[in-house]
Amino acid sequence: MRFAKETAGRVAAWLQARQAADGHWRGPLEGDTILESEFILILAWAGRLDRPDVPGAARRILRLQLPEGGWAIHPGGPVDVSASVKAYLALKLTGHDPRSPALVRAREAIAAAGGPWAVNSFTKFYLALLGQMPYSACPAVPPEALQAAAPRPGRLRHRRAVR
Repeated sequence: MRFAKETAGRVAAWLQARQAADGHWRGPLEGDTILESEFILILAWAGRLDRPDVPGAARRILRLQLPEGGWAIHPGGPVDVSASVKAYLALKLTGHDPRSPALVRAREAIAAAGGPWAVNSFTKFYLALLGQMPYSACPAVPPEALQAAAPRPGRLRHRRAVR
């Protein structure tokens, strides 16, 4: 127990030493390419692919492509069909040639992972939004599910995290 308390104290001190005066912490965002892909997909929908930060987002997507051709949702992870479909579409929308080696490998990885119809519901929504699949392919939320999810006293998600 003493070791756990000492370790927790060291961790707290480490965090406090790095905390900014206004209470936030700054650090590198390390993750998959979903943020960049969805950023590009939303900009395409809004007709704003001319923004200066779009090429950098596309470069990061390409840089994180796995040797197998797709994209993972965590470092060292396997190809994820949803992340791969969004990355592929984002690259196409930013002018990358579908015949380029990177996009050919991506198509092969997507096909091996089940193809675009195997993506999750969020990805289906983006594909429908951009006219790549019908909205009828997106799962619907029945009204009864919303009723069942009504707030109840004592539920953690309804408590304020910051006071």
